[in-house]
Amino acid sequence: MIDKRVVEKIVQEAIAGTDKFVVEISITRSNTIFIYMDSDTHITIDDCIAISRQVEHSLDREKEDFELQVSSYGLDRPLLLLRQYQKNIGRQLKVVLNDQTVIEGELLAADADKICIKEKPKKKKDIATEKEVLLSDVKESFVIISFNKK
Repeated sequence: MIDKRVVEKIVQEAIAGTDKFVVEISITRSNTIFIYMDSDTHITIDDCIAISRQVEHSLDREKEDFELQVSSYGLDRPLLLLRQYQKNIGRQLKVVLNDQTVIEGELLAADADKICIKEKPKKKKDIATEKEVLLSDVKESFVIISFNKK
């Protein structure tokens, strides 16, 4: 099986000096390599192709065959890294806590320990409240995708 640390090193070298970052790398028992990328600005298909080519050229198929898939992480997937929270400040989030409580609102801040959310009012007459949530209490968080222009 291909060593995940080797793939991580190759990818880190490929993205050095850019605003791109690795969210997740996984390798199946059948040597299918999945690389999920993100960026502080944006990820393009050309970025994914460049990373794919770097990995392809750095691994030896004669020694060990593999399948490779490089893609952007995607808005439909949960946030995993602090850097993802920080890049999404100002966007609407749905946060599910470990106790299954759901909080929806605007992400105002994020640091290594907690996030701050301006919670949506439950009723029209309610006012929005700011709530700090420890990251250790978060089961998963998703960006709420909206096509409405403000």
